[in-house]
Amino acid sequence: MKKIHIILATLLLWVISACDDDSAAEKKYKGKLTVTVNTSADLWDSDNRYPFIDSEGPHTLASTSADPKDGTWMYPEVGGIYWYTAGAGRTGTCGVDDPGVEDLADTEISAGDIGDRINVVYLYSTLGERSVSTPVLYRGVSSSNPSTITIGNIAPGDYYIVAFYDYNSGGNRENLLNRYDRYSFYDTAHEGTGTPFVNEADTVTVNEDSHEITLTIDADWALGRPKYIADFGRGFMNSDPGDDDRPNTAVPERDVTCP
Repeated sequence: MKKIHIILATLLLWVISACDDDSAAEKKYKGKLTVTVNTSADLWDSDNRYPFIDSEGPHTLASTSADPKDGTWMYPEVGGIYWYTAGAGRTGTCGVDDPGVEDLADTEISAGDIGDRINVVYLYSTLGERSVSTPVLYRGVSSSNPSTITIGNIAPGDYYIVAFYDYNSGGNRENLLNRYDRYSFYDTAHEGTGTPFVNEADTVTVNEDSHEITLTIDADWALGRPKYIADFGRGFMNSDPGDDDRPNTAVPERDVTCP
């Protein structure tokens, strides 16, 4: 019996030691990234951050009570450009809603739709067409704007960086980046601003060092694609989506208005 107690005690000490080793391994990395996030003032208002609901009813960015589309998410006006394929028997007009198609522009805002209206930074090792295509490896949040978000204890590697303004509720604990949210990728061609196009995103190589970058979140850089495309509600914009059956979600680079 005594031998059994000795063996159990030895095993317990080994388990505790292993746990300590794991804990030490988790804290050994010196890689650090500091991201300054500048969300558009059109979104981040000191009194009523967009979107908001006031006494006259729900309003979206650039919406007024006289606007016939007041109370909807106004997706075409924030980068959701409709391009219908020839196979669909029609062509769309940039930035103009087609009343015959159910899409994001037809969705009304309610109090439960509004996100936390905070700035968030996510790090990915790879990117897909959607915000949920690959796992988020590191994250940081801030309730101020401009935000200075520092993420430490980063393992050596190459990381894609996306900052976003939590405009719309949804997602889950692991990934809040949801359709309608405004976002910006790190892009070496546009230092200090970034890009909304997933195909233009660049990585930052993190070792045992620190990096500082700045990302600007434009009010028109909205996540999401037309609703009739199954499972693409969290799609990133792409300036070169390729020749396929999906609408071209590209908007003119650095000038998010219709051509």
